[in-house]
Amino acid sequence: MNFAIQFLSYIFPIRLEKSITKSNLQLFLMLNKGRLQLGTKDAIYSWEDLYYPFQIAFDKNFEKIKDAKSCLIIGLGMGSIVSILNKKMNLKSIQFTGIEKEEPIVNWVKKYEQLIADCSINIIHNDAENITMIKNQKFDLIAIDVFQNRSVPAFIQSRKYLSVCSQMLNDSGVLFLNIIEQDAEKLTNENFEINFKSIFIKHQIIYLKANQVWIGEK
Repeated sequence: MNFAIQFLSYIFPIRLEKSITKSNLQLFLMLNKGRLQLGTKDAIYSWEDLYYPFQIAFDKNFEKIKDAKSCLIIGLGMGSIVSILNKKMNLKSIQFTGIEKEEPIVNWVKKYEQLIADCSINIIHNDAENITMIKNQKFDLIAIDVFQNRSVPAFIQSRKYLSVCSQMLNDSGVLFLNIIEQDAEKLTNENFEINFKSIFIKHQIIYLKANQVWIGEK
C-alpha cells in the first residue's frame, strides 16, 4: 500500500473499493487509520484490529484461546478476526477457515490478503446457513459475525444451527457470537437466549458500548 495513502487515511477515510451485492447491498471498502474497513452506509462489518467487539472478547478470554490451532470464522468479512488473532495477539499457529457469502468480499480478501495477516486463509465462498457442508470438521475456536445489515439472521439464532456449531468444537473449544446491542432484546424475545444457554451450559456475555458478545464453551 502506498505510504502517502496510508498516511492520509489517518486524516480521513479513503475509499478503495465499492460494490453492490446480488441482494442489492452496497458495500464499501475503505482505508481508515491505516486499516481496511468494510461496511455499508449503516454499519461497519470489519476493521482489522480496531474491530473492537472481538478484540475485547478475545482479550478477556486469552487464556482459553491462546493454544488454539484452528479457527472457523462464520462471516469472514475482510478478516478482522484473523488480523486480531494473528497480528494483534500474535497467535501464529492458528489455521483459519472463513465462510463468506458475498462475492465482492471474497475477491477483496484475496486481493488485500497480505495486509490482513501473515498467514493464508482457507475461504469457503458460500452462505453461512449452509454450515452443514463442513459439519464433520472440528475447530478449537468458532467466531460468528453474520449480519443482515444490522440484524443477526434468524437461522443463526436457531437451536439447530447453534447445536451444529457446538458439535464442530473440539474439546475445550470456545464459540464467540457478535450481536449489535439494539438487536439483543429482539433476540431474547425470539428464544435465542434460551437456545444458546441450553446448548452452551458454560457461557458468558460481554456487554460493550453497542454490541454484545455471547461466548459458549464446549
